[in-house]
Amino acid sequence: MRRLTVRIANGECPSEAKDPLIADYSAQLKEVLADILGHDLMTQDVLDRRLRFTSPDLMLTNRILVLEAVYELRQVTKGRLNTALLSDAEVVTTANVDLVERKVSAFRLAGRALRIVKWAGGTAIAGGGGVIYGSDLMEAVPKLLANPAVQSFINLIMKMLGLG
Repeated sequence: MRRLTVRIANGECPSEAKDPLIADYSAQLKEVLADILGHDLMTQDVLDRRLRFTSPDLMLTNRILVLEAVYELRQVTKGRLNTALLSDAEVVTTANVDLVERKVSAFRLAGRALRIVKWAGGTAIAGGGGVIYGSDLMEAVPKLLANPAVQSFINLIMKMLGLG
């Protein structure tokens, strides 16, 4: 549903008011969403964890730290992950972005950062579906893990998760 809303806002498709097919599609998405939310326990669990993710404003108030950490994380990524890290960082560090959108981006950014750090600490094998790479990967990983901005960012994420 959020993707449809963004596409309408970006002018990639007509609004629901202007196109009955888009309105019908939106209504069907809402019905499917209601069914999933009402019956799927895994979805309910994920949403519960997202709701417990507190204070997306912490990323906004720690803008410089977030941007520095994301810069470092992007040094060992490529492709969609690399672009997504930057996109989410821009959303969470921009004050005039809708709070719900900042919260969603903060949750995504936190999950990606934790997975990258877990990967970096758990293996020295390049790969991960081509998501994490580098000819100097063996040098980049220890630097990434020792980087004060990355460490502080992970601590901030843990605080937002209620674990720190």
